[in-house]
Amino acid sequence: ALKGAAEETTMHEYRLENLDCAECAARIEEALKRLPSVRFASVNFASSTLRVRTDDLAGVKRRIVEVEPSVRLEETSNARGARGFDKRRELFTLGASLLLFTAGFALSRKLGGALWGFGAHVPFASAYLLSGWKVLSRAGWSALRARFFDENFLMTVATAGAFAIGQSDEAAGVMIFFQIGEILQELSLN
Repeated sequence: ALKGAAEETTMHEYRLENLDCAECAARIEEALKRLPSVRFASVNFASSTLRVRTDDLAGVKRRIVEVEPSVRLEETSNARGARGFDKRRELFTLGASLLLFTAGFALSRKLGGALWGFGAHVPFASAYLLSGWKVLSRAGWSALRARFFDENFLMTVATAGAFAIGQSDEAAGVMIFFQIGEILQELSLN
């Protein structure tokens, strides 16, 4: 009984993988506070951490997935950096996106701006998908949750519109600039 009481009073800290907005952090915190097995819960968006006092961690994990399906709970000792940010991977992805983007412009200039069908959009679409896959997956989760005013969902709609009117370079550019912003944000937080 003494061991059980000691465990109940112990505060645990976890990292929240894929936590991408302050509103999401607030929803998770409020949902966890409503669980009967949780005596304390605090989500820090800036560091993507959860401090929680509970004896039902499995219930906490289930509730987090119910509220934000893309967010995962991870032990802080296993975390890479404060937010699990892999700078090398992110910079490689950005570099590859920029190369594809540049190749798209070079190809379209070489052909004199002539419309050359689907092939004209391939380098830009590749850059778009490579730089924007996180945004697109988050937008999918937002749509499933009927959160249509989420920044990821709105950006996906806007860039899909750019593709629809034949401005694939604009769509890819938006995603690349957003990725640059995300990288700068992560670097500043870490």
